[in-house]
Amino acid sequence: MTEHRDAGTLARQIAEEHIARRAYEIYESRGRADGHADDDWFRAASEYAARRLRRLGGVRRYGPSSSFADRVREALE
Repeated sequence: MTEHRDAGTLARQIAEEHIARRAYEIYESRGRADGHADDDWFRAASEYAARRLRRLGGVRRYGPSSSFADRVREALE
């Protein structure tokens, strides 16, 4: 069980590093304009989740009660 937890932790760390790197690229592409950090992070997380879902074989349908954060969290698991 420890190996599984460690693998999950490692996967989350890798995902966060990819998301952070992409968020910074988005920030730079906007000319380093301040005030958009959350938008940049959510866009990067969304792109990462979409790529991951495509690699896993498709996008699931979500009901109206699913929040964006829930969908991203599920994709990162």
